Amino acid sequence: MKILNLIPEAYALVAAGEKTMEGRLGYVGNNGISPGDVIYFQCRALERGVRVRVSDVQQHIQGTTFQDVVTEANYRQLVPVAKSPDEAIRIYDSLCPRIAQKRHGVVLFSFELL
Repeated sequence: MKILNLIPEAYALVAAGEKTMEGRLGYVGNNGISPGDVIYFQCRALERGVRVRVSDVQQHIQGTTFQDVVTEANYRQLVPVAKSPDEAIRIYDSLCPRIAQKRHGVVLFSFELL
């Protein structure tokens, strides 16, 4: 089971079932995520975690940024507190610089709570 860390705000949204899609940089470990995988999202600050099952994966090649993949259709699943796709992109950009996004690409995956 893969373990991914979340900040407290994101963890609360996942645990409540409001956040159903995650975006990550396309590091080697994240590129290996597949439908059916079980992932443990942990929040170290809260000393809590939750298991989810991956239902869909979209892997984007090197040079792709969150600006390229966050859309009107998916931004609320990725960042439920965002009021627009542009705000969701700004939140992702604050977590990981665009240069890192371009270098590694991004991975989006949908999931369901277990």
